[in-house]
This record gives sequence, C-alpha cells and structure tokens, in this order.
Amino acid sequence: QWKWLDEELGKSQADIHIFLSSIQLIAEEHGWEKWANFPEQKKKFLDLVSAHNINHPIILSGDRHSAEISEQYYNGYTFYDITASSLNRGRAAKAEPNKFRLNGSEIVFKPNYGILEISKDESFNIKATIKTAFDKPRVEENLFTEVRK
Repeated sequence: QWKWLDEELGKSQADIHIFLSSIQLIAEEHGWEKWANFPEQKKKFLDLVSAHNINHPIILSGDRHSAEISEQYYNGYTFYDITASSLNRGRAAKAEPNKFRLNGSEIVFKPNYGILEISKDESFNIKATIKTAFDKPRVEENLFTEVRK
C-alpha cells in the first residue's frame, strides 16, 4: 500500500487531496485508536505527502462518536483532519485535550456528520462544517482560501 500511494502521489496534479482514515491522523492526546499510536507510520505518511508537494491535504476520519477539526503544520504543509462520527449515536461529553484542535473549534459529542464544501470560482475555498442531527452547524472552518485570477 505504501508503494502504491507513493506512485499515485507522484503522478497527481490535483488541487485537493482527500485521504480517508478510520482513525484520527492528527489528534494525539486521547486514549483511543489513532495514528499517534503508530508514530513511525504517521511520520511516514506525513513525509510521503509533503515529499510529493501535495496540494491541500485533508484527512477525513471517524470512529470516535464525536467530531472535531484538527490542524497540524508539518514540513511546510498544513494538514487538516476532519473527524465526524457517528450520525446515530453520540457519547457522553467529557473534556478531551487536543493541542491540534483548530482555535475556537469545539469537540461535538452529539450525533453528528460532516460536510466538505469546495468552491473553485474566482476564489478557491474549502470549508468544513460539522452539524448535529437536529441542530444548526456546530463547527464551521474555512480550511484553505486562495484568490485566483
């Protein structure tokens, strides 16, 4: 899989790169499954993506019964991890540290889902929104915004 990913990233000229992961890539402090439990593999992924000069890397993750948006700078790149799960069951709210959680962002414990909006008109914008099943948006973040000519 690493070889395949390396080859695909080497060929890619996409404006956006969306990676799916069943566990969070960026969050480190919580005691559940996460890439931080496998630090060499996490580093390998981050190194691989940055080595190929990949545009706008976004990771969509889940498996937490909560939602949040995390941001990590690595080798000159900004990586975003949008965690949203699950739509049918939340979990008890409990303070949970995450040094990479976006400033002003919150962790959502109610049943939730995520939306990723991409616009490529005169400006290029990627917006992530986390909504709960019956509420207004709980978290809205503009991840990447660039003016195009």
